[in-house]
Amino acid sequence: MQGVLRVCRVLIVHRDAGARDMLGAMVGRRHEVEYASDYTAGVKAFHARRPNLVIAGQDGRHGDAMLLLRHFHNNGVRVPVIMVAGRGAGVYQQAAMKLGAKAFLEFPVEERRLADAIEAALAGAARGEADVPPLTKEEARANLSELEKRLNGG
Repeated sequence: MQGVLRVCRVLIVHRDAGARDMLGAMVGRRHEVEYASDYTAGVKAFHARRPNLVIAGQDGRHGDAMLLLRHFHNNGVRVPVIMVAGRGAGVYQQAAMKLGAKAFLEFPVEERRLADAIEAALAGAARGEADVPPLTKEEARANLSELEKRLNGG
């Protein structure tokens, strides 16, 4: 894939400090990195700094990435989001993509795959691609947690 021509601001939202640091080390080779430890801090950091891209962590116990995707969707925020998932969080992939996640990566995250996902997300944003696919009438009326259950085969 062709390299992104500009350095951008990337916000990494992840509860695990080790995962945050590892992701930051990979991303920081090419981009400016900012950190947030959870959903609430992530929303505050996003609105204060307006990063070009968000990398958000999701695991089986904490739903920070899904919460951020919902927040962005509900508030018309157009920013590429890459979800990185821990063990047991793969069940969120379909719902995350429906809410506009540009990529879904599982730990352990390979640096090249992360770099490719960042480049693709930034290239799509530069082309003006819609960040969030339109919801169907049924989805717009439904409780999102129920939609997630249906998407996950529940």
